Parts: sequence; C-alpha cells; structure tokens
Amino acid sequence: MAKFDLSRQNPLVIAAAVAAVALGVYASFNLILPALFAAAAWLALRNLAPSAKQPALPALAWQAGQLGWFVLGLVFGPQALMQIGPDILILGGLMIWFYLSLNRFAAWALIAYQGLSVAVNGWAFVHAPITSPTDRALAVHIVWRVVAIALTVQFIRRPAAPAAADKALD
Repeated sequence: MAKFDLSRQNPLVIAAAVAAVALGVYASFNLILPALFAAAAWLALRNLAPSAKQPALPALAWQAGQLGWFVLGLVFGPQALMQIGPDILILGGLMIWFYLSLNRFAAWALIAYQGLSVAVNGWAFVHAPITSPTDRALAVHIVWRVVAIALTVQFIRRPAAPAAADKALD
C-alpha cells in the first residue's frame, strides 16, 4: 500500500482543505446547496459551452452555484424578495454579461460586485450571533464570494489567447 506523504503537498492546499472542513462543520447544510449548484453548472458548461468559453468555466460555475442558492432561497422564502432579489438580478446580469463577452471589464465588474458584497456580508456576520442560522449562511456567502473573486482574477490573469482564438470571441 502506498504511503501518503504530507510533506510533498502544497501547504496552501492543505490549509484550504482544513478550512473547507471547518466551514463544512460550522455551516453544515448551507454549504451543500451552493456546492451542488456549482457542480451542476460545471457539468453543464463543460459539456455545452463552446471551447472559447472554457477559460471562464471555473469562475462562472462557482458563481452559478451561488446564484442557484439565491434562487432556491427565493423560491422557498418569497418573503426575502427585497433581500435576495437584487442579488439575483445584479449577479445574474453580471454573469450573463461576463459569459457573453468574456472581456476583462465584465470580469472586473463581477469582482467589484462580489467585493462590495463581501463587505456587506462581513458587516452582517459581525453583528449576528455566531451560532445563528443567519451567521452560518453568511459565513458561506463570504467564503463563496472570496473564492469567486479569486477565480475571476485567475481568469483575468490567464495567458493571452492566440490570435485565432481572439477572433472567435469577437
């Protein structure tokens, strides 16, 4: 049987795994729904999106997980329309713009929106009881948005596409 050597693993990967487990223990069910939506979006985009759109797949699928969670929250809690509705409209609109254009300006708009939302969610997180269901959901929102920002920055920083691929995007 092969031995698993932690010394050969990237410390950031290990830290991310530990943080993910801790978040899962703390947030429990709140983490499952956006993850399922993200996985479904990943599979759909991987199989249906044209190859020119594939570089944006991680950022789009991750944020689609969040958007799906919002939509489901609105379906089961229509009284939260004023809280969730603007997020659905703005995030959904920015994601559609990003998917259709795949330009850096649309990516930066998504980053700006997610960054502003991290600040708003962080403020609400600090002002809610740590054991409340609201705080558990907010913790997932914050982490999800931070990862969305990182994935979108990764899209922006990707190597330039060959000239032939750039013409396909126009």
